[in-house]
Amino acid sequence: SKLAPDGVFVQWTQVYGMGRDDLRTLLGTFAEVFPNVVVFSALEDTDLIMLGSREPLLPYPSDLYRRGWEGARGADLARVGLDDPHDVLSYVLMDRDAVVKLAGDAPANTDDNALIEFNAPKYLHYATSEGNIELLMEGATYAWPLYRDDLRSAPDRAVNLLLGLGTAYEKRELQQHAASCYVEALRRAPTDPRVIERAERVRAWIDK
Repeated sequence: SKLAPDGVFVQWTQVYGMGRDDLRTLLGTFAEVFPNVVVFSALEDTDLIMLGSREPLLPYPSDLYRRGWEGARGADLARVGLDDPHDVLSYVLMDRDAVVKLAGDAPANTDDNALIEFNAPKYLHYATSEGNIELLMEGATYAWPLYRDDLRSAPDRAVNLLLGLGTAYEKRELQQHAASCYVEALRRAPTDPRVIERAERVRAWIDK
């Protein structure tokens, strides 16, 4: 209720030392409040960044460039290896619909029940990261599906986004994600030389 109409609320949460049900509770509670949600993984898959707002959250890479990517903001992100807006989008895990599905029937965390306050210490010294990351991967949609419907009537823009995301995934050595982008791009633009070159790269990965 305190957020400006065009404001964005950002919440960090860890995936280590956190029970699976508690993580589901945090995700579900966040999605219960905001009509638009995007969840990002952190650089080392140890944390999550949750964005919530009244308005849709994910801009296109071209919009990010226009907002000053090549200035001080871009330089600051480049220090941590985010050289291009697609690099940022490669860390998108899911939107609100996927969060709600993943949270399922997990109870909300409120001031009255303080679930996380009392449950979190129980997992303080347990290695929970791997299990929680597996949970997140089960529900992850990644970035492309979040744009797909909007780009049905813009094939060139769709292919450019897919190629950019694929390149970003390759930089992170996530060949499976990159291959998914390139295969989708090939389906949309089978004669595009850029797409054909990427498809050949996928075949080379498979042959290995």
